[in-house]
Amino acid sequence: MSDKHLLYEKDKLCLCSPASGLLLSAHRPRINVHSSGDFHLGLQIYLLRIDESGTPKVLLTERSDRVDISPSKFDQVAVQVLEQDEQSYDKALVRGLREELGIDYNQCESFSLDDIEFKIVKKYGHKRNLYNREYVKLFFVYTPESVAENISIRTPKLKNFSWLPFELYVNNVITSPLSYTKTAQFYILNPELLKITWEAITRIVEAKRNSGSICDVRLEIDMSRSEFYQYDDDEFSIIINESRSSILEDILLLRNGRLTDQLQDVLYHFVSDGKESVSLALEALCQNGHLYQWHHGESHKVGSVVGAELEQLISTKSILHNKIKCSGSKSTNGISPSSSLLKDHCRALETTFFKLTLNHYCVKKSGSESEQSSFQLRSNLFAVEQQDSTGSSNYATARSVFEQDEKSLINIKRDNNEIIRPKLHLVCMPGTFDPPHVGHLRVLADAMMFASQNKLCKTLVLGYLVPIGDKALGPDGQVWKPNSKKSFDIRHRMCAQTACTFTPVLQSTDLASEFPSAYGLELCLLLAQRLNAEFTSIIVGADTWEKWQHSFAAVLDMKTAMNTKTEVVFLIQPCSGETISITGPAKKLRVNVLEPKVPYFVHSSQILEQGLYPMTMINDDNLSDVYDPSV
Repeated sequence: MSDKHLLYEKDKLCLCSPASGLLLSAHRPRINVHSSGDFHLGLQIYLLRIDESGTPKVLLTERSDRVDISPSKFDQVAVQVLEQDEQSYDKALVRGLREELGIDYNQCESFSLDDIEFKIVKKYGHKRNLYNREYVKLFFVYTPESVAENISIRTPKLKNFSWLPFELYVNNVITSPLSYTKTAQFYILNPELLKITWEAITRIVEAKRNSGSICDVRLEIDMSRSEFYQYDDDEFSIIINESRSSILEDILLLRNGRLTDQLQDVLYHFVSDGKESVSLALEALCQNGHLYQWHHGESHKVGSVVGAELEQLISTKSILHNKIKCSGSKSTNGISPSSSLLKDHCRALETTFFKLTLNHYCVKKSGSESEQSSFQLRSNLFAVEQQDSTGSSNYATARSVFEQDEKSLINIKRDNNEIIRPKLHLVCMPGTFDPPHVGHLRVLADAMMFASQNKLCKTLVLGYLVPIGDKALGPDGQVWKPNSKKSFDIRHRMCAQTACTFTPVLQSTDLASEFPSAYGLELCLLLAQRLNAEFTSIIVGADTWEKWQHSFAAVLDMKTAMNTKTEVVFLIQPCSGETISITGPAKKLRVNVLEPKVPYFVHSSQILEQGLYPMTMINDDNLSDVYDPSV
């Protein structure tokens, strides 16, 4: 192994959630993290000194040609959070300054932009094995002259450094962006972030002029999150700025560091990114309902969402945005508060369900014929439920509408008014749902993404919460969870309200009101029969699977009795480190182990203890009583 690789092999990086940067208690060697694309934690540091004229200068480092990422590029001071830092940004800051530049942090002052999440994704065309994804925290560190004059290179990762007036540094990055690391480009080429940086440095200069401490610097910042994607192969970059006060985003599209296009008032976005991808692509839905796709530097309007469907998406984004905004900032001591967990769940759900929803709303063009096929949404069972004057759901009316819908939720209508029924893939999660919580939604979202992979355009994937009835039996013939505190009516109301947040891709069913003694699996098959679904995936927890898998084989007998032709697959959700065994009659079943797109941090019992209930109904007065676990 070369010396260059030895520099990185010994260090283990702290991993974090792809959704929000929430710290995990996991570490991997740096070389593995950079090759597999694991999200990890990093620091970017503006190391500052102020000359006699009051001009702020920033330390510019030149990376060694021996490093694997961005050799011989210019950068600020960059440090990564390692295992020995105990998941603490502050400890990583102290260690990094000492190890790389010989700086005693106790002689310096610092503050950081704690309220902004920076998500950065980078690929390097000259090295296909590198896939660098990280969440970064931005620090400003003031060094007095006595410290600045004694700085020296202490690591083989750097070969030189110099002090530049900050204004000159900014101009250099703007005029020659490719001479700088990708992360350095991000901080300067993002106009909103550059504005915040200028304000921070100006406040630092004022504080030192008045003999104050920069630790007391406070900024009024509206930005809550910024994402940066850059691939070398097509030299395109995407910058996404999210506001704290608005549900709308601003997206900048750049080539070679130059702004080429801008999408404003964006409601949702999804960046097509992956280890095997060689170019960037973006899908974005604007507040006016226009759906755009961007690839190879060109932006095209590819469809529209209007009416009630657009209002539903705006409502969902507003709910999630408010939940994220009210959640606390990331923990720096490795202890994840419930607010951070809730924020992480909301981030994951927002991205996942928007991507799934695009498959329903997108107006597609077929080849040179310019034939447009719009996905027209039909009302489903719970979505048409209306609150009557007493505030209770009118289930009878809902079922009547459902039955008149010819068992079809979504159709494709072409110009000649021919109705073409797409293949329907149901992803069902049976359970008591007392109450439904974000853990259920995360598993269901992952299962739906799994089911949507490698599917044809005309296969629609719909997720279903399937609450069981009050008299439902478990696989052993006894009443399933007899100590459940809530009646089916309340549990179904909670499921329906929760699912409504993500209409149309996530839904609920009240079939158990007709079949109160039915098994959860039986309800899933009944739903598939009514909707004439070609595929049905049933989500089962690992503990339930291990205990009752021999009974699940009876699902094949149920299919025969119902004359249901749906193809059934079991999706098993393991906890961390668990292995799944398939024995006896269960070997006749189709089983897949569900690999979570985003790591799970807590078990269901912990979610309930920490109050991580669905984001929709927390503020619903009609359901406030059922969200008190003590009731």
